[in-house]
Amino acid sequence: MGFRYMADDHYSYASFVSQSAEEGKLFMENRYTTEPQKARFLLLYMWVVGKLSRATGLGVVGSWELARVLSGFVFMLMAWWFSGLLYEDVCKRLLAYLFVGFSGGIGWMLYPVTAQFIRGVNDGYLKDPFNFQWNWSTFGSMLTPLWVAPAALLLFCAYLIASNRRKLRLSLGVILPPLIWFMHPYTGIAAYATFSVFPLLPVLRAASHLERVSWQAVRERLLTVWPMLLSVAFVLAYIVWARQDQVYAISAQRVFSWTPTYSIFLYPFAYGLLLPLALYGIKWSKSLPDHARDILIAWMIASTVLSLNPFLAGVKFQYLVHLPLAFFAAHGLLELRRRSLYVKQVLTGMGALLIGTLLSLNSALLIVKDFPSTLTDTNIFISQGELGAMRFLKEQPPGNVLSSASAGNRIAWVAAKNVYVGHWFLTIGQDKKLSEVQAFFGPRLSVDQKRDWLASRQIRYIYYGPLESSVGSVDPALGVTKIYDLNGVAIYTVP
Repeated sequence: MGFRYMADDHYSYASFVSQSAEEGKLFMENRYTTEPQKARFLLLYMWVVGKLSRATGLGVVGSWELARVLSGFVFMLMAWWFSGLLYEDVCKRLLAYLFVGFSGGIGWMLYPVTAQFIRGVNDGYLKDPFNFQWNWSTFGSMLTPLWVAPAALLLFCAYLIASNRRKLRLSLGVILPPLIWFMHPYTGIAAYATFSVFPLLPVLRAASHLERVSWQAVRERLLTVWPMLLSVAFVLAYIVWARQDQVYAISAQRVFSWTPTYSIFLYPFAYGLLLPLALYGIKWSKSLPDHARDILIAWMIASTVLSLNPFLAGVKFQYLVHLPLAFFAAHGLLELRRRSLYVKQVLTGMGALLIGTLLSLNSALLIVKDFPSTLTDTNIFISQGELGAMRFLKEQPPGNVLSSASAGNRIAWVAAKNVYVGHWFLTIGQDKKLSEVQAFFGPRLSVDQKRDWLASRQIRYIYYGPLESSVGSVDPALGVTKIYDLNGVAIYTVP
C-alpha cells in the first residue's frame, strides 16, 4: 500500500490527505466513525501534502515521500543556520550539525542479541528504544515527516529568538507557533512550553546559585518571546470553535486517555554517549551565546518534562529531546578536547573512529533493521481483490460502510467513505463497535435484530472480504443487495 512503517496510522493520514487532494478541503472530517459531524479538523500538514499531490499528480503516497524529503531538508537547513549562531568556526559548526543529523544511542548493540538472551528485545522493556527508533534521534524521526516539519518550524522560531532579527521575530512570531500546533498539536504544546520556560531561566539560574534574580534579564527575554506567547490566542479560539462538533470534541478528549510514556531509565540506552557529553556541554555552556544557549536549555527542559508527563502521551514529545541533546553533546566533546590533553589524544586515529561508531552506528543500521520483517507484515499489504473492491466502492454514492476494523482502516482512505469501525484511535467507542461488528457477522443475532441494527447505525454498504467471512456471513434474509462480487470480496447495499 506504500507505507511500510506504522501502516495503520499512515492509512489515517492518507484519508485526511485525500480529502485535501481530491475534495479541496481545509477543514476535514474523521472518516473512521459514522456519528454526524461538521468537519472541524484542521490538519495543516495533511492539507499541504494534499495540495502537493494535486499539483504534482504523484498521488498520496508519492506526495507523502516527497514531503518527507522536503521536510527533512528544511529541518537540516534550520539546524545548519542555528549551529552558525553557536559557532563561527566552520569545523565546530559542522560537528554540531553532524551530531544533530546522525547521532543516536547504542540500540545497535542489541541487533546481534537474540531473544533467548534478552527477553525484552522482542516483547519486553527494551523493545521501546529498539523497535520505536523514530522517537530517539533525528535520523529515526525522518520516518515521520508529520513530526519533522513542525520541528523545523520550531527550530526556526528558536533561530529567531537566538538571533538579532527583531523585525522578523515580531512579524513571524505571531504566525509560526500556531502553524506548528496545526501541523502537530503535541509539537505545538512543546513549542509554547519552550517559549514559556525561556524567560524563566534567569530566575531558575539565580535560584540554583542562591543569587539575586536579574529581573532585567527576565524582562528582556519576555520582550523577545511575547509575540510567540501571544499567538496561543489563535489556537485557543480554534479549539473552542472546533469542540462545538461532538466528533472533534470526543477525539480531542481521547488524547487524555492515551498516555504511554517511556521510562527515564531507558535514556542511557536510547541516547548512549550523547548523555554524558551533553552534561559536559551544559556544564561548560557559558562560552556559548546567551540566547542560543538558553533557548536550547528551555527546549530541553520542556521536551524532557513533557516526555515524562503522566497526563498526555509522553512518547509524542520524545523525539524533540534529541536536538538540544545533540547540540550540547557536540559542545561537550569540543570542550573536553580543549580542556583535556588526554581526550585530545584519544580523539585522533582509532579513538575518534570508536567514538564516531558509538554515536552514529545506530542511524546507519536503522536503514536495514526492519527489512527482514517486511514480507511477513500483513499490515502493509492488501490483496488486489480487496483493493479493486474498495476502488469500486469509491465510485458509489455516499454512505456509511460496515466492515472489519482492518478493512475499515483502508476503506476510509481508498474508498473515501465513512466506516463504522476503522482506526484504533479515531474510531469513537471502538471496543463496543468491534463487538457489535462481531455479533452482526456471527450467528447470535436474529435477522430482525440485524436489520434494526443496520437501520439504527445508518449503514448503507456492507463490505464482505476475507476477514469478515472468517467471522460469519451476510444473511440473504436481510434484504440487502449484492452489487459487487469478485476475487473473494462482495459488497452489499442496505435498503
